[in-house]
Amino acid sequence: MGEDSPVRSCETPRARVGFDGKTVTVRRRLAPLMPARVTTYSLREVLGARLYSLGGEGERAMFELHLTHDTPSVRIPVRFGANPHHAGPQRARRKWDDLARAIGSALGSWERKAIEETTGWGPWSVSVWERVEAMAPELHVYTEWAVEVPPLQGRRARTHRECIEASLLKPVRDGVAGGGFLGEDSPLGRVRAQAWFNLIVKLDGGRW
Repeated sequence: MGEDSPVRSCETPRARVGFDGKTVTVRRRLAPLMPARVTTYSLREVLGARLYSLGGEGERAMFELHLTHDTPSVRIPVRFGANPHHAGPQRARRKWDDLARAIGSALGSWERKAIEETTGWGPWSVSVWERVEAMAPELHVYTEWAVEVPPLQGRRARTHRECIEASLLKPVRDGVAGGGFLGEDSPLGRVRAQAWFNLIVKLDGGRW
């Protein structure tokens, strides 16, 4: 899933997250006197990573590693001090942001390689769609629910093929690179991301 790269790491008083281009290592100490617990995740266990604010002026944030197959996300609380707009806290925030982007970039590279060596980025023919759907029938979860279409928008809900073409295939053909599988941060977004992830695993495994 990519060549060796320098290890990126970020830490808090109780946790450290490192990424070497292929695996994410999380070292956590749940209490001051307890031994640290170390868990390593391969990219095939990760849907994406992000850093998001917990409110205020940005002094508190959460680093979240989204995992596959309904495994609970890994959440690391991060504090940037009482003056988050100062240079030191800003550097720390950029470092965590860079870590999340590096994980997303590695996932995106793996995804692009799997697609480019098999189906291509389309538009997919009917025969390609049929083979893809046979490999990963769960892709039907991309079918747009009626409630997702605002009543005044004046269009019908899209099929799973239309949604995948518009949100996953065409952006790459247009030069918009993806970064990880989890786009929409919602229960439905996570289910859809897992379905697409499952297809990429099968394509990468030579089942095409």
